[in-house]
Amino acid sequence: MLSQTEKYTAMLPRDCLQELRNMADEKIIASVNQGIRAAIEDFVRAHKERGYKHSMREAATVAAPLALSFASVSLGYCSIE
Repeated sequence: MLSQTEKYTAMLPRDCLQELRNMADEKIIASVNQGIRAAIEDFVRAHKERGYKHSMREAATVAAPLALSFASVSLGYCSIE
């Protein structure tokens, strides 16, 4: 995901930054920058997933009555209300 990067400055809580530095020192993450980048990618991915799931739930509430209506018409003998 590093095809295009842009430098951006952000303020972070000091204790969080120190945790990232400790993780980099312990080789848990490659660098503080990599840790921040991974956290942002995870956040964006989770946000998109929530949006997708929400859209699917909305679609299901619209599609389910239509599917049931279609089933009752196409099967004839199935009366679902």
